[in-house]
Amino acid sequence: MSKLIRATTLDEVIHVVQLEPLDANDACYANLGSARSSSQLQRMRRHILDSKQKGIPFVHVAFVGHRGGGKTTELLQLEIELAAEGFTPIHLDVDPQLRKDADYPELLLWLVDTLVNEFQQRGWPLDRSEVESITRWFGERTIEADETNQKQIQLDTETGGGAGGDWFGLSFKLRSFIKSSLSGSVEQRNKFRQVLRKWSTDLVDRVNKFLAHARSVLFTHGQPGRLLIVQDNLDRLPPDSAKRLFVESGEILLTLQADFIWTAPVDMKLAPYRLDAIFDTFHMPIPAPRMKSGEVNQPALDGLLELIAKRMDIPAVFDSIATANLLCLACGGSLRDLLRLIQESRLTALVEKKPKMDASCANEAIKQFRLNYERSLIPGNLYYPVLAEIHLTKHDPAGTEIAAARERFSELIFNDSVFQYNGQDTWYDVHPVILEIPRFKEALKVLRDSQQRIKPA
Repeated sequence: MSKLIRATTLDEVIHVVQLEPLDANDACYANLGSARSSSQLQRMRRHILDSKQKGIPFVHVAFVGHRGGGKTTELLQLEIELAAEGFTPIHLDVDPQLRKDADYPELLLWLVDTLVNEFQQRGWPLDRSEVESITRWFGERTIEADETNQKQIQLDTETGGGAGGDWFGLSFKLRSFIKSSLSGSVEQRNKFRQVLRKWSTDLVDRVNKFLAHARSVLFTHGQPGRLLIVQDNLDRLPPDSAKRLFVESGEILLTLQADFIWTAPVDMKLAPYRLDAIFDTFHMPIPAPRMKSGEVNQPALDGLLELIAKRMDIPAVFDSIATANLLCLACGGSLRDLLRLIQESRLTALVEKKPKMDASCANEAIKQFRLNYERSLIPGNLYYPVLAEIHLTKHDPAGTEIAAARERFSELIFNDSVFQYNGQDTWYDVHPVILEIPRFKEALKVLRDSQQRIKPA
């Protein structure tokens, strides 16, 4: 985030609405615990600490929630807190090329590579033989997967082991070469996966030996020995990839010998996946600007307004608090969408040479969001009746074809057409901007009329 603490002009606003997580000590951070109507973050923290106090060797937690709901920012806050409680957190991101298709073989390679570099940068270098051993193993398996790369990989492997050479740089070069191969074409990635999956037991054993060495290095350097790996951005995986990773390979992930927090898509809590049957699972709900009844949820709205106020002087950049409220209600509780709506509203104000964002600017931003959804919800005759039913009932839609209904519902949650909310119970509603789409209104009217016709006299 920018060093600018609070924007006081429209020109400055652009610097405080960037779509990136906030560092743990960022002045723009707003605690949204009350707005979320949930203590899940505190419960997850307590669960991890309790596991340590009970002497449980390793804890594996799945942290689920909507994309854009602030999970990464909250995880960075949590890592600071746990670092003071005897943990050494390492935050892992997923390579952008793998965010739509990732499985455990490449995630374990990314884990090894990140730990080698993180420990080096923090002044706790890992033993050369341990790094070379697991790097060679990945290199040999990659040769098996793709013989065309055999000479290059063998050359790097042999050179990396040479006496007096820049072994760290060459080992890094080899891992980078393998990573680029794994994140290449889908065909090539699948080929590598098939080979690495054949060696799954050996792969996990070698990674666990590597993790044990990493923990011993922590002790040697006087650091907390509970190594906590926070694997972020897996919530971006589409349903098929997420199912393969967390359900089909979940038991493999549980055998990794370190503490882990795995971010996962919100729809993985739905039947039949039941992520909580595999992992200790915690859900971070987004704030619900409106309650299930449709009335304004003031605690949630206040939380979203506080998020804005932390980043900008509201009276200086909005013509009224009502305009800021309009955007908070339109975002549906998605923090990412709130910032994007502010960006759009600001842009309109600048183009129209207005000194502040007003209701007209906010409505233009909402219209742009609505048009984006209109362009994506195709075919409309498939989506709008389902969305109308969800909005009217506040629960998942009915359907005789269970698999198709489940897949469609999961898809709508994944693309943020539908939000899951938590309070006294779990309920669902469509993104507020969809309510203004003409075809949605038509579908809603048809549904209401049909319900009226079947009501008993």
